[in-house]
Amino acid sequence: MKGFSYWLVLSIVLAGLGLSACAAPSGTGPVATPEKPSAQTPGSAAPQLTREQKLIEEAKKEGKVVLWTYTWERPNALEKLFKEKYPFLEFTIWDASRATDAIARQIEEAKVGRYSADLVIYPFVDTTPLREAELLVEYDWPNTRGWTAQPPHNFWRIITVGGRAPVYNTDLLAPAEVPKSWEDLKDARWRGKAMISTSARDIPMTMAYVFGGGKLDWDKSFNFWKEVVDKTKPIVVSGFTQPMERIAAGEVPLFLISALEGSIMNLLYKGAPLGIAPVEAGGAPNAIAMMKNAPHPAAAKLLADFFSSEEGLLAYAEVIKGATLTSPEVNKKTRAFQYYQKSGMKITVLPSELMTPENNLKSSEFWVRGLYGR
Repeated sequence: MKGFSYWLVLSIVLAGLGLSACAAPSGTGPVATPEKPSAQTPGSAAPQLTREQKLIEEAKKEGKVVLWTYTWERPNALEKLFKEKYPFLEFTIWDASRATDAIARQIEEAKVGRYSADLVIYPFVDTTPLREAELLVEYDWPNTRGWTAQPPHNFWRIITVGGRAPVYNTDLLAPAEVPKSWEDLKDARWRGKAMISTSARDIPMTMAYVFGGGKLDWDKSFNFWKEVVDKTKPIVVSGFTQPMERIAAGEVPLFLISALEGSIMNLLYKGAPLGIAPVEAGGAPNAIAMMKNAPHPAAAKLLADFFSSEEGLLAYAEVIKGATLTSPEVNKKTRAFQYYQKSGMKITVLPSELMTPENNLKSSEFWVRGLYGR
């Protein structure tokens, strides 16, 4: 009996030891490696998208971007480059013959809640009504650091400057007869042998700056142009393209003041008998702006950034041939810059703080009413 009791106690002790061995391991035992969280776990660090990548993802949903501008030449390399870079976007351009017509249409459409354009490029003098109508939105314009002649706000950027200078027919004028300064335009020998355009509404203001040496000398500009018109009795025309073609055809030898982008450079590049007088020319700026209620806001930012990139600027310079880019470094690479340097012409850009609505109106009223009585 005693032997039985002994073995019974021993069996219980051994069973207890077996149960202890099956209990949770102590801190000194091996620790199982925790399973790594999967890539889908909320706590994982997902790759961060760049600003452009985020815009691309949003723009893919929009599928389209719309630019409103004027005198857009086609075909061109800019559209091709943009479509290659963003093939998922339909790039639509509405090209107006006059920027003022496009702007008037946008203001009227906005009154009934209709917004068609994402981005616009117009002459600066014509862009201010869009801001006054509260149709523009401020944008950071990340590619425009170092650009010249920029406004103190972010509603637009001055992207190009179109020079204004006398243009002459090289078959009709010998080198010695070519005007070498603005004062040469007052010569009575041009009487009945010159044209002037009512479309150069910015000229009194830009020339007031050229004549004023850093400030606006309105009196000198107004008096100068009155004297020129009085002494030369020019043929009064409108626009720039057709008058330039008439000068190239030899109708008269001198266009007293012409836009240097677009038509003139097209004709020059094609070998037309035209030359630009080597004067200090005033510059008429063109502005790029983003619409407040853009139907495709992400795509609008992609297009704005493309226009202000080096490849976009160089391509745009070829679309509007002859314009001076406000990016100094990129401008040096354009055909127009090389031509102007060779001809001895200098383009002076009016500072943005002087390009006020009041000054624009003063310039326009003198040019159209004060000079021609229209």
